[in-house]
Amino acid sequence: PVRVKNIDLFGNTRGMVCEGTYAFVIHGNYLSTLDMADPLDPVTVHDFDLGGYSSNITQIGDYLYITTGNETAGLQVLNINNPLEPSLAGSLTVDVMSMFYISGDYGYGTSQDMLYIINISDPDNMFIAGQLPREYSNSTLHAADNFVYITYHPGDPMTSFDCINAVNPAQPFVQSSMPIPYRNYSLVVKDHYLYYTCNTTTDKACCVYIMDIAEPGNPVHAGSIDGGGFTYSMAVQNKILYMADGKGGMKI
Repeated sequence: PVRVKNIDLFGNTRGMVCEGTYAFVIHGNYLSTLDMADPLDPVTVHDFDLGGYSSNITQIGDYLYITTGNETAGLQVLNINNPLEPSLAGSLTVDVMSMFYISGDYGYGTSQDMLYIINISDPDNMFIAGQLPREYSNSTLHAADNFVYITYHPGDPMTSFDCINAVNPAQPFVQSSMPIPYRNYSLVVKDHYLYYTCNTTTDKACCVYIMDIAEPGNPVHAGSIDGGGFTYSMAVQNKILYMADGKGGMKI
């Protein structure tokens, strides 16, 4: 691969999604729409002020779900049917959520001390369907079949892996919890396996844990891999695990 262009955007760039020849990028307090028809000469065609720093972006059809630091609109939904001028379709007052994941009609988000379950079936009328007080700072999460799988870091040196039963969104509860060593930075799901990393407080050791989540609500430890470095991100494709391993580069 060859780098063909750098684009300067003000503020920290936190995420992006692509649709057709357009890229939607969150950075600082803004969502920017970039026309990528010519990848050698991308053009910013629209900026949308989110009113607070952005942290996550997820696309479902013609809608973008963006979590922000806006005190009155922590979750914002933008309609991108017209990519040249995204419009606000709905918003919800909610605490700053460090992670956000959508499954079906619900969005699951973690703040510093809460798991939020948000009904997003009508972007113009979203509401908090349930919540679970828990110290979910520094978390990663995945949701499927009304269960939420969360790794979080309550304090050195331990991390915990929680399985949350959200079959009744109004009354979620911790169905199972398992302590795991050290800090977690990445979580991915492929088929019915969940992969998450655990790093020590140094950059010399990493382990990838694998959980079988074929039976909802009953995760089973299926194995582990010695990563050897400090893994920040992972991807799984065709039964091959790719690891962004900090100073160790990419490992396969």
